[in-house]
Amino acid sequence: MALPRQTVALLQAARQLYVELPADAVLLLTETDLDWSTVREQLSDCRLLVAAENAELNESFKQNPELTVIEFEPSRASTKERISLALLEAVRNEQLAPRCRRGRALQRHRGVRRRSRAGG
Repeated sequence: MALPRQTVALLQAARQLYVELPADAVLLLTETDLDWSTVREQLSDCRLLVAAENAELNESFKQNPELTVIEFEPSRASTKERISLALLEAVRNEQLAPRCRRGRALQRHRGVRRRSRAGG
């Protein structure tokens, strides 16, 4: 399955921001399965954290040993709140340091990239 050009462009931008900020990880909060080899190729050596919008999809992600899957209870909360929940869960599970480098993790959701404070 190929990734849409827009997704590839966003992944390339996320990689560039990861390097320039620098960030400790790129968080992908996704509603669908992706071509993970292409995602990894686009992100190169970036640390990738993945969270799904539903439990079934998260379970399928766990079958891929190259993914660091964040397990959290998806809700009907806003996207910003779900991203915060995923980051907090990553800290709780020691998948992300409480104070990652400069306190930032890159986030991507539905074509939107943001910087956020992780762990406070």
